[in-house]
Amino acid sequence: MKSKIRSIVVTMMTLALIITMMPKESIKASGKYSLESFNTKVVLYGKEEQTIYSTLYHNGKKVDDEDNIKIKWKSSDSNIVKVKADEWTPTSADFIPVKEGKATITESCNGLKLRYQVVVKKSVLGFWNNIEASVIPAGPKIQLKSYGWDDSVKITYKSSNPKIAKVKKYGSVQGIKAGNVTITAKCKYGTLKKKLRFLPKLDLRLTTKKGACYIKNNSKKKVTVIGAEGSWSDGDGGGIESIKMKKGKVTIKPGKKSNLHVKSECTGVVVKYCGYKYSMWFSESGKISDFYIGNAWK
Repeated sequence: MKSKIRSIVVTMMTLALIITMMPKESIKASGKYSLESFNTKVVLYGKEEQTIYSTLYHNGKKVDDEDNIKIKWKSSDSNIVKVKADEWTPTSADFIPVKEGKATITESCNGLKLRYQVVVKKSVLGFWNNIEASVIPAGPKIQLKSYGWDDSVKITYKSSNPKIAKVKKYGSVQGIKAGNVTITAKCKYGTLKKKLRFLPKLDLRLTTKKGACYIKNNSKKKVTVIGAEGSWSDGDGGGIESIKMKKGKVTIKPGKKSNLHVKSECTGVVVKYCGYKYSMWFSESGKISDFYIGNAWK
């Protein structure tokens, strides 16, 4: 009897050992895999690192069990850019610039290869959502960013002509009138300069009346509203129903489900001004609160 019990115990222990030694579901299981990323053309500035993300799909579905994902990252030239895989999220890695130049970083998984074309450039002073832009209207405030510098470092800013444009402590620039100006940024890393051309002052005001929004142009130059969107809470299908322009006034009619009202929400518009297009948001007071040139093009 004792020998039979001992035999059963040994058998159970053997089965438990076999189960624990069995590999987890392999990434090489049958089915179609794909590796995708929204950002395969990467530009790095100075010494500023950037984290890149990708997504692994199996038969069209995202693979969430990342414990079973074996991904390798490799740089074609570690003298230009290095790559460091994330310890906890294998589908992401830090791209670390070393010096100016071009290199390719390859992400490999289960026979798949995703290549990232990387360009490392010197540090540059630009707008936070549009590095290259240099033509903006006077009036609205817009934020400068030092690409390639550590955000925690102390930076001082200076305008070459405060009568044309002024710059505040943290790089917020506001044009006073039309003209050219150079903004200089200094810190322990060195000096960066940005030449700007300011257009005549842009002054728009937003009000609401009888369920619609009205934009009044107080600028001396013509402004054409070519697009608009409602508040963030309009994701249920509200949004904008129509935009009408008459005698310099713009009427924005919200959709039937929209709860758009300037006293508690914001309204975004895209305008054409002096040949350029810009996007902006209005605050509760009806004044321009956030000004963007990410959509600025001629």
